Amino acid sequence: MAFPTLWRKWIRECVGTATASVLVNGNPTDEFPPERGLRQGDPLSPFLFLLAAEGLNVLMEAIVTHNFFTGFRIGESDSTSVSHLQFADDTLLLGEKSWANVRALRATLVLFETMSGLKVNFNKSMLSVGGSVWGRGREIRVGGRRGSLWWREIASIREGGGESGGRWFGDHVVRRVGDGSDTLFWTDSWLDETPLCERFGRLFALAETKSHTVAEMFFLGWGLDGAAWVWRRQLRAWEEDLLGECQSLLSVISLQVQTSDRWQ
Repeated sequence: MAFPTLWRKWIRECVGTATASVLVNGNPTDEFPPERGLRQGDPLSPFLFLLAAEGLNVLMEAIVTHNFFTGFRIGESDSTSVSHLQFADDTLLLGEKSWANVRALRATLVLFETMSGLKVNFNKSMLSVGGSVWGRGREIRVGGRRGSLWWREIASIREGGGESGGRWFGDHVVRRVGDGSDTLFWTDSWLDETPLCERFGRLFALAETKSHTVAEMFFLGWGLDGAAWVWRRQLRAWEEDLLGECQSLLSVISLQVQTSDRWQ
């Protein structure tokens, strides 16, 4: 946002030098620095949060601009597309009902968490489905514990795992790759139940191609000397062995150019 260097130094000083004391049996303890930054109730805190939340706004605008996410359209003629609304620490994400939108939101939230250090609280989140035609005009809410369970399942897709007994999606739905253009190479479970980012976590951590699709990696070349492999540094010997194991799995994969990727 082009804040001047001196101003940023002032803010960092405010955040980094704060101390706190607590009352134990009516007596204050020695002061100690909070490990999480500003103290609760600090008047500076909400302003800094708004600056961090602006990052989510920028990300949402980017995925809409690049047609990765389709917002919810309001109005029949000269309609307006709305993808997100923010008020303080509450965020409302709106879009068409599609798996492409779910996957785009997943990637966006993961990226935002990585950038900001903030995390979505899926236990406090809720999914609402609104009708788009007369007769379905009333809002259908999936709230309370049921809504939270649904969101936690989305969270488990994001994290590549799930809670014991709560992995409906992982147990009943699989990714079938056609041309590979709508499947993420590292984070989608397209080879087996475990995504490559977990099976080859070290390679994923070093990869510069974390957001590439299967099609992009295939056409760049994922063979021995393929251009698909771009690393942050030169691989060590044991990491080369991991890459060889990954490439042996990919050697039997062929894409179907005329077939779209799908959930089954």
